[in-house]
Amino acid sequence: MRHSCCFFIVLCLSLACLWAGCTTGPSPAEAPPPLAQVDTVRVKALIALRDSMLAAAVRARDDGRLNPTIFDGENMFNYLHIPPDSTILNCQLRSDTMELQATFFLLDKQLQAAHLRQWIKTPTPLAREVYFYFNHDGKLFFAEERSSLLQPGQLPTVLRDLPFLQSNDPLDKLWNDLKPWWELVWAKTAEPAGLLE
Repeated sequence: MRHSCCFFIVLCLSLACLWAGCTTGPSPAEAPPPLAQVDTVRVKALIALRDSMLAAAVRARDDGRLNPTIFDGENMFNYLHIPPDSTILNCQLRSDTMELQATFFLLDKQLQAAHLRQWIKTPTPLAREVYFYFNHDGKLFFAEERSSLLQPGQLPTVLRDLPFLQSNDPLDKLWNDLKPWWELVWAKTAEPAGLLE
């Protein structure tokens, strides 16, 4: 009796494990890496780089050393070279259905990090903020985000109270979300920022 009870428990646990393994979800190739496999040293270095570049941008603004904004309708594009080898590219886009701000941080003309803020007004109001981190080879390896569906009349500032968490989206999808804005801001700012030399 005792052996048959143990056998039954082991059988049930085995079936439960098999069933759990067969549930749908992203395949291991598509899923973001587990946090334990993320190069946290690289992430911290990129956060420090981003923060130092933003501090330099604030000093440039306070000293009146910002480049003139490039306007394209209601959309604005900015760039700032930070000697010796850092550059910030930024766009602010507005339409009836969405507002977006994307900031790209470059070192030696290579994309290192990016920050995307989106306020989608229709059809489903949503606020989203994502930080993207890139390897030395320019490939996205980690992203953290926070997002919230918005109630009627609610502003995207509700995100301030939410923590950033590792994104559950596959890295390819995250890059595809960012890529159009990267290509747009590059097209508008790379030449005046001296990045094509």
